Amino acid sequence: MKVEFKESVVDLGTIGKNSSQQVFFPFKEPGKETSEKIKNVKPSCGCTADVVITEEGIKATYYDQTSFTEKQKSSGKLKEITKNLVVTFKDGEPRLIKNERDVWVKNPKKESVVLFIHAKVSP
Repeated sequence: MKVEFKESVVDLGTIGKNSSQQVFFPFKEPGKETSEKIKNVKPSCGCTADVVITEEGIKATYYDQTSFTEKQKSSGKLKEITKNLVVTFKDGEPRLIKNERDVWVKNPKKESVVLFIHAKVSP
């Protein structure tokens, strides 16, 4: 059931503060059957948006929101960032289940893949 990707990490290299960057995670086996297996793609934060599942892979836009102190700005030092997208599948398993204490927890049987966006941000 699990969908495989050619790459699980997109390295954007050095980007400017407050810039936007397109990212693409291609499927190993592109096609409608592959894209239809995906239930949801959830970014780790609000900086990754416009997520679209295509027959070729997953497209998204990363909007940089990195903040720098005045000291960091004057040093010109780059800040490394890593963001992720969690991809879940239409596998019939619920995302959450109740444990023995009747508390909702993540279902260990639910298949997912984590994709990463990495960059170095200049002040």
